[in-house]
Amino acid sequence: MKLLVPALPALLALWGPSARPQVLTVEPPDAMELGPLQMEQAALTVIVAEGYHVQANPASADFLAPTELRVEGNEAVRVGKIIYPAAKPLRWKGGSDLSVYDGRFVISIALSAPASARKSEHVLRGSLRYQACTATACLAPASVPVALSVHIVTARGRTDWDDTMEGGGGRLPTLPKRRLNRGSKASRASGHTPARVPGGAGGPANGGDVQVGSGSGAADRARGGRPAASHR
Repeated sequence: MKLLVPALPALLALWGPSARPQVLTVEPPDAMELGPLQMEQAALTVIVAEGYHVQANPASADFLAPTELRVEGNEAVRVGKIIYPAAKPLRWKGGSDLSVYDGRFVISIALSAPASARKSEHVLRGSLRYQACTATACLAPASVPVALSVHIVTARGRTDWDDTMEGGGGRLPTLPKRRLNRGSKASRASGHTPARVPGGAGGPANGGDVQVGSGSGAADRARGGRPAASHR
């Protein structure tokens, strides 16, 4: 890399900002859908113009600007690890190898939503910084804007009713009514309404129902029967 140090600084100013060619473009992915506690990888396709290359990440030397993606998250969409592709070696005139990207390559960025995320739409903005070079000269570092569209959707297994209830504006569901066994006519006439424990016909020994008395033991004895056993 020693042969590059005296040559590159003079070449970096070869083109001014007004004469800078269109070297790099970014194709953002389609809008991504995320649910609460879900993480996905967004892939940005970067296209470098023919005859140029950009410095890899990490760059080959400290005085070269690496390709670097920066994206700001928010309270609903969190930005995680950014993954750069493997670099290509390029033999610079003078015998030193550079680590570069050229043609088309992909940068991946992890996006996730917290448990508190609710249905909404977001655009995450950032930039891709790069330094482009030809076989004989390098341009000064530059940046292009980047935008990622993210839709927060209802989580799998959740419903709109769940979200409404947690927001405090929901209404409790109506439970189905259960039909009670009101017993015999004599029981109804005396105001005695036994409950029935499921089990089918034949009594408890044969899997049958057991009637639980709701009246007093004296009232049961007056009718010639025994007080019904209480079941807990």
